[in-house]
Amino acid sequence: MFVSVILLSCTNILYAIGYISPDENYSFIRGLNPIVYFIFLICFIRKCNFASDKGNLYFLIFLLFLSSFNLITGRNVDMKMMITGFVCPIFVYQFFQAYKTEYYILLAKKYLVYFYIAECSIAILERILSTTFFADITDANESFRSFALIGHPLQNALCVSIMMSFILLSDLKRKFLLFGLGLLSILCFNTRSSMLLWGMLSIVYWLFLIRRNKTEFFHFSVYILAGGCVLLFLMFVIGWGNRLFEMGIYDESSAAVRIKIFDIFQYYSLQDFILGFPSKELEFVYYNSGTDDLIIENYWLMFILRFGIVFTIPLFIFMIKFLLLMLKDRSVFEKLFIVVSFLLLSSTNNSLSIPNNGILCCFVLSYFAFLKPLSTSKTR
Repeated sequence: MFVSVILLSCTNILYAIGYISPDENYSFIRGLNPIVYFIFLICFIRKCNFASDKGNLYFLIFLLFLSSFNLITGRNVDMKMMITGFVCPIFVYQFFQAYKTEYYILLAKKYLVYFYIAECSIAILERILSTTFFADITDANESFRSFALIGHPLQNALCVSIMMSFILLSDLKRKFLLFGLGLLSILCFNTRSSMLLWGMLSIVYWLFLIRRNKTEFFHFSVYILAGGCVLLFLMFVIGWGNRLFEMGIYDESSAAVRIKIFDIFQYYSLQDFILGFPSKELEFVYYNSGTDDLIIENYWLMFILRFGIVFTIPLFIFMIKFLLLMLKDRSVFEKLFIVVSFLLLSSTNNSLSIPNNGILCCFVLSYFAFLKPLSTSKTR
C-alpha cells in the first residue's frame, strides 16, 4: 500500500511512459490513475471497516451525493479529481487503521523518507542540468522550473511542503538535513508562494523551539545560519528561485491573474453561486466576466463554480475534520503548523481541483509515517 500511495502522487511517471498525456481528454475509466484500482482492490480484499469512523463515512456519503447531484443536474464534476483527491485518501486512511503497529509505521516512515529524498534529489538534479526527466516542457519565456515526479512544480512544492512539515515536527535524528534538502528543492521548483511561506514558517518554528527545546533551538539556529548562506548564494549568484526576484511577489502574468479571476463575482450576484453553474453555462460565465482566457488557480473558487456555496462549505468542513482527525494526538501548535501551512500553500493554486492528484494521499501517508505505534506486533 505504501508504494501504491507514493506512485499515485507520481503523475509525471504516467506521462513519461505514455499512459496518459496532459493534453488529452480521456474518459473516466481510461484517464483515472491505474493505481487507484489497485488501492481499492486492496481495501476490499482486506475488508476495511469504513463504519469504524462515522466522520469519514459521512464524508464518503456526502461526496457520493455531491457527485450524483452534479451529474444529474448537468453541473461540472470531475470524477477523476473526486476519486483521487477525496475518496482515495479516505480509503487509504481506513486501510492504515488496521496496521498501527511499530513495524508498519517504521516501514511507512522508511518509504516516505526515501520518496522524499528521491523527489528532492531529482528536482535538484533537473535544476543543475536544466532539463526535466519525466515531463516534456519547453517554454523559452519561463524561468527554468524542476518538474520531478509529482506533476506541475506547484504540486511538487505542495507535496514536498507537506512532508517537510511532518519531518520538521518529528524525532528524526537528521530532520534538519532533510528539511534543508526540501528547501533546496523548493528553489528548484521555483514557486514563489512556497519560498515565501517557508521563509515565514522557518521563523515561526525557530521561535517555537525557544520554549520547547533549547538543544534543538541551538542546532536549528546553526542550520539556519549555515543553510541560509548557501540558499542566498544559490538564489543571488546561481539564480535558483529567480522567479521571486525577477517577477516579485505581485506580477501581471501570475499573481495578478489569481486576483483578476475574482472579477467573476462583480458580474453575478451571490445567489447565482448557491448551487454553482451547469457545465454549458460556465464558458459563458468566463466570457461575460472577461476571464475566459485565464486559468483559475484557486481550487476553492473552482469548487464554488462547480459545486456552489451550498456544497463547498460542507466540503471544506469535512476536509478540515479529516485533516484534524489525523492530528488529534498532536499539540495545538503542531496542528496549526501543519494544517494552516497546508491550507495557505494549497489555496494559491488549483492543486486539489485537478484530476489524478495525490495531494491528500500524500498527507495521509505522512500522518501514518510519523504516528505513534499502538503496539510492536507485525500483525493486526
